[in-house]
Amino acid sequence: MKYIIKWMLISLAVGWGLNRLCDYYQSDFLEKYLDENLILLLVALLAINTATLGIILLRLGELSFEYKAKFPKIISSMKQSIWEQLVLIAIGTLSLIFHSSKVVQKEWPQAIFPIETIIVAVAVYAIVVVYDTAQAAFTLNAEADKLIKK
Repeated sequence: MKYIIKWMLISLAVGWGLNRLCDYYQSDFLEKYLDENLILLLVALLAINTATLGIILLRLGELSFEYKAKFPKIISSMKQSIWEQLVLIAIGTLSLIFHSSKVVQKEWPQAIFPIETIIVAVAVYAIVVVYDTAQAAFTLNAEADKLIKK
């Protein structure tokens, strides 16, 4: 849980920083890009993550069969990773709805910057999740190879 909170705060800080940078340079590139592509990006990253988790599961299955080992914490982390990405898709969808809402733009124009920050933070956090999964796959592979060579 500490890990999730840590990366959530880092993602929000990066989102805020990138959003401020875009405002400073009067660039709407990131805003337009994420408005048009965030959900597609999140679904693609979920697919990549799921495929990587499948490879990890195959490797764990080999180790489990050969060494009669159990990996409940790893399996739990894998499920958490998928849930994180599903939550990111939900948060991203809601943020995009509010961002494009004429009501929000008219009644709460001061909410636009925080909503844009959340949108960028969602993209950053999704990349962190996929990176974390890839690191787990590489680490597992290296450790399994060491174990098998013994």
